[in-house]
Amino acid sequence: MVGKCLWDFTLNIEMVALLREKLEAGEMAACIGLPHFDKNSPDHPESLWDITIEPIHHASGQMESFLLTGKERPVSAKASTENQGDHERLLTILDSLEAVVYVADMNTYEVLYVNAAGVRILGEAVGKTCWKVFQSGQTGPCEFCTNGKLITPQGAPAEPYIWEFRNTVTNRWFHIVDRAIQWVDGRLVRMEMAFDITERKEMEEKYRELLEFNNNLLEKAPLGIAALDKDFNVVYANHEIREILGDSLNPGPDATRVKITALKPFQPLGGPQDLSRLAEGSTLSFERMLRQDIGMPRHVSVKGAPIINSDGFNGAILMMQDITERRALETRLVQTHKMEAVGALAKGVAHDFNNILHSMMGLIELARLSTPEVNESRNYLKQALTAGQRASDLIQQILTFSQERVFEYKEIDLPAIIETALNEVKRTMPPSISVKTIMEKTIWGIYADPLILMQVLISLFSNAIYAMKPNGGELAVTLISREMDPESVRIQPNVLAGAVRSNFYAELTVSDTGCGMTGEVMERIFEPFFTTKPLGEGNGMGLAIAHGVILKLNGAIAVKSNPGKGTSVTLYLPRTGGF
Repeated sequence: MVGKCLWDFTLNIEMVALLREKLEAGEMAACIGLPHFDKNSPDHPESLWDITIEPIHHASGQMESFLLTGKERPVSAKASTENQGDHERLLTILDSLEAVVYVADMNTYEVLYVNAAGVRILGEAVGKTCWKVFQSGQTGPCEFCTNGKLITPQGAPAEPYIWEFRNTVTNRWFHIVDRAIQWVDGRLVRMEMAFDITERKEMEEKYRELLEFNNNLLEKAPLGIAALDKDFNVVYANHEIREILGDSLNPGPDATRVKITALKPFQPLGGPQDLSRLAEGSTLSFERMLRQDIGMPRHVSVKGAPIINSDGFNGAILMMQDITERRALETRLVQTHKMEAVGALAKGVAHDFNNILHSMMGLIELARLSTPEVNESRNYLKQALTAGQRASDLIQQILTFSQERVFEYKEIDLPAIIETALNEVKRTMPPSISVKTIMEKTIWGIYADPLILMQVLISLFSNAIYAMKPNGGELAVTLISREMDPESVRIQPNVLAGAVRSNFYAELTVSDTGCGMTGEVMERIFEPFFTTKPLGEGNGMGLAIAHGVILKLNGAIAVKSNPGKGTSVTLYLPRTGGF
């Protein structure tokens, strides 16, 4: 031992610090040591030593040397053999693990032990620095080193620290358990067990991607989808169904779940009466109209299917589609076919009737001319000619409706035509009715037949005036330039649109404060020859002609009305160039 240093008798850094402190204080110190000699040398000890260090002081009181007493703790041959057997069995167990197990000094980072799996994956590392061989690109101890988490402030081993990490050498994921253990020389070292979880992490990533894909698929689906539990609480609602029924459908996992039957828009579905069929294992399929507090009613198609497991009914899937536009298109298509059929019939009748009428009026005129002026019959013949002229005008309206009449299109001064039409109806308008006009000074140019458009406006004004008799009211005419895409035009409430494709329109609204119309009347207002006026006061062609003219201009006409509150008719006339 001559020539050896005191510190060669221990590997425990903490013990070295304690010995230094004791000696510098002039006190005696004692510890258990393991001489740190070459294990392959013949004098390598087989046991631990009890070491006592006593300082020797000079007469001046300063320590000039110390007395070291070492007493070997001999190990019997039997105990040594047993310990060797235990050691070999422990190594066999550790080497049989598929996990990487290694031990490293927490101060020097020296690797003290690596099991077979660690050697196979990371190579021989005993005696090397852990952060140099187990990681790549490190210039010092790892920032994520867990040594500081393994020992309590009192210096005792802490609870195991569990974490996951992607190794920078192998590029594989590991589930890691780190803990402090007491090494053979009494010092605390770090033991790490690392289980390869790369396949699990890859499966988790694939599952996450699949979950994200499915979630995006559901959220971006054009079909409303909701999942219900067995009590009909909404447990999931995608974006589309929240748009239809409201955001309250998806309150979040910590909020009170919403019953589908409690939502106001859903109540028309009949609540338990309809949904009970799902609990019985049957599917649902129906269409309903949902009336909302704000905005126009929506037509929806609803389909539902039960979720059945071994315990029976466990919930349901609801699918909801907004078919408002489809229903509107179907209504417009039916209306168009009806108008075409009536128009074709009216055109044929009008031509035949026009021929007969011309003959009748010619003969009446001849009879009138051959009758003396003093004869009373001459006055009757004059009235017959007047009636014949009205019939001729009606035939012209029928031909206009059936698009038999040739339109003479030109760019028109719409405000001037409106003023002319208003002046025409004011002649017979009762004084109890007032007129209010709001027209932009600069309105976009409109391409139309001015005479036919004048006829349409006079018809709209006349209908509004008639609706306010005898109590009076206000006739309001508003004209503005409006920029809106064709889709926005087509989805206006109660609208009939032609092949709208312009983004710029002159929006003309004629409104009154009259009696208004019921829903039943609203459904028929564009039918030719349909009128609510008494016999002889209307021929039912006004709105039918307006409808045909506006659609031929690639515009749209929309009507709003409430019984007792009045009616408004809005024309969307495309700007010149949008025809």
